[in-house]
Amino acid sequence: MEAASEGTATSKARIGHLVLNVKDVQASARFYCDVLGMRKRRGGVFNGDTMVFLTFGEQDHDLALVQLTQTALPADPRAAGLGHIAFCIGRQVDELRHFEAHLDRLGIVPEQMVEHLYALSIYFRDPDGNALEVYIKTQTQTPFIDGEMRLDNPSLTLE
Repeated sequence: MEAASEGTATSKARIGHLVLNVKDVQASARFYCDVLGMRKRRGGVFNGDTMVFLTFGEQDHDLALVQLTQTALPADPRAAGLGHIAFCIGRQVDELRHFEAHLDRLGIVPEQMVEHLYALSIYFRDPDGNALEVYIKTQTQTPFIDGEMRLDNPSLTLE
């Protein structure tokens, strides 16, 4: 598939929302509301599926949750598919420090904290094992060395 050239209608595309299949739609809705500050827009049975629609407030919904059975298999991190979902929370280190403290109060232990070249990130998982990243943008431009991007990502400690 050929990439869209700059200036075409498709070059303005962006992600509008995500849909996650979950084992417990109510527990997942509570998680995303408590952890990320989302709000429930609506919920119910739609086309035979129990669903909850969550928003950050600027659009109808940012995340839709679809109820699976409790016996649904967890996502396999080695399989093709979604790697993680990233949420930008700002540009200030204090915003990430406050979020780390928020996770601690909720008893959520980050899997890793990373200093990327363009962001400072905290990685953790939702109740279904989906990997999540919360990050702040940094002012650093991603450097290219001889046409190759530099990809060292040291561990991050917020103090």
